[in-house]
Amino acid sequence: MYYCLFCKTTHPKGAAGEIVFKTGFHFVQSVRYSAGLCKAALPTNANMAG
Repeated sequence: MYYCLFCKTTHPKGAAGEIVFKTGFHFVQSVRYSAGLCKAALPTNANMAG
């Protein structure tokens, strides 16, 4: 599990396209989770076509 800084919720690790930081973390109800960004937070080709 990791805490998504974009969604502000936890996600299971292993989804394609996610970024989980090695040094960052976030506490949720006294549980420490690695910090990261899920696929929804990352730019896509459609977003960049602009």
